[in-house]
Amino acid sequence: MYLAFRIFKFTCETIGFIKNLHGSDKAFIANEKCTSCGICARVCPVQNIIIENEKPSWKHRCELCLACLHFCPVAAIQMGSKTAKRGRYKNPSVTIADMKKQRGE
Repeated sequence: MYLAFRIFKFTCETIGFIKNLHGSDKAFIANEKCTSCGICARVCPVQNIIIENEKPSWKHRCELCLACLHFCPVAAIQMGSKTAKRGRYKNPSVTIADMKKQRGE
């Protein structure tokens, strides 16, 4: 019985995450450091970001890979207040060209 409950709970939590996944990019912002370079849009594997009025705009198809946040050269992209004072990580073996190739460009 306990195992069935755990499986049910995990399933409900997973379904909730999946249902809210694509709307989760509402938390992303580009602060005043944004230079409108467009790297965020170029590295997004699902082409969820466009540059409008010299700032990135998310179109609610986000897969939460966080490439936009980590590839931003001036750390202008934040996910709410949680990431403002946190470091960024970019795998030194992965380039912007690699990210564009991944999405078929």
